[in-house]
Amino acid sequence: MKFPVFGRRPAPARPTSPSALSGHGAVLDHLRRVETEQPFARPSLVGRLLFDMTRKMIATDRGARLEDLLAILASTGGFVR
Repeated sequence: MKFPVFGRRPAPARPTSPSALSGHGAVLDHLRRVETEQPFARPSLVGRLLFDMTRKMIATDRGARLEDLLAILASTGGFVR
């Protein structure tokens, strides 16, 4: 009888149909397929998500100010020129 190393269970088989995957799993599966042709697909998606989240955080009833977004980017970079 063979036991898994350190009590780990073997990973379940991945579903083959995209409809069987959860939302997050379907996105990851899509990224794996697309990354063969577009190597920057994942960083591009992450950048769009971070921008959208940041815009929602700084938005007021009148919209988001560009100065606030630039201040966040500058402080993340460590300096302001």
